[in-house]
Amino acid sequence: MPERRKHVRGSIVLRGTLLPHGQSSVISCTIRDISESGARLETANPAGLPEKFDLLIHAQDGAVQRKHCKIAWKTAKELGVSFA
Repeated sequence: MPERRKHVRGSIVLRGTLLPHGQSSVISCTIRDISESGARLETANPAGLPEKFDLLIHAQDGAVQRKHCKIAWKTAKELGVSFA
């Protein structure tokens, strides 16, 4: 299958936190791969997520980066997001 992404994603395992807009709860996730334009996230149940949310990326050195995301695709346990 040909690659359709503009930016190649590199495999990584980082901790992430999903912050759905308009909701007070947060959802833990694992970031499985990432590029400058998007990421593949693994979470227990992405079904109820709104189409747009913020993602906190917790780096191994303790730094935290915030990205505005839009869902590109999802399965039972994973979702692909593009960064806005």
